Amino acid sequence: MGTNFYAITIPTKQELDELKQMIDNRQYNSLLDAANKLLGESDTWEKRGRVHLGKRSGGWKFLWNPNVRFRYDYQTDTQTPEYTYPLTIQGISDYLHQPNIKIVSEYYDELSDENDEDDVPTADQFLEMALNWCKEDGWDGFTYSQEYPEENRWPNREGYEFAHRLGCESKSGSDFYSDGLRFATCIEFS
Repeated sequence: MGTNFYAITIPTKQELDELKQMIDNRQYNSLLDAANKLLGESDTWEKRGRVHLGKRSGGWKFLWNPNVRFRYDYQTDTQTPEYTYPLTIQGISDYLHQPNIKIVSEYYDELSDENDEDDVPTADQFLEMALNWCKEDGWDGFTYSQEYPEENRWPNREGYEFAHRLGCESKSGSDFYSDGLRFATCIEFS
């Protein structure tokens, strides 16, 4: 069992005013599209809404979500990664320290007055926890596969490929390191 953490983008006053104007003008279809885009619920890759930062699990080093999508260029037949934040300590710190970002755990309840302070850490508190979680003796995909080789009989070829496409190397197929941070070899996990 672990705890997932998310960054929530708080809408600006201007964005909220634009939504209110659409309500006043009864532009409901436009309102729905704008609200979905603002909250990151559209089918397009948006750097807004609720961004899964990663997972803290007992005995394991913190697992960051790389939050990357690949944009395909048909003219050059190439794929270019597009990142929510650079896969570095500084890049993640800069992203989290934006004034409109709020960090919450999966247990955060927006409608409750009884949220624990661990459910809504500051950027500095979150980074301190994530960077030091089982840092010295925690598991990662490689150390786990070395200790329990029978559990890793079927290599995760997609994981190796994912890390390679980002210019990184995965020793296990389940995670890779960038700037000393452990990242998942996928973007959909919990």
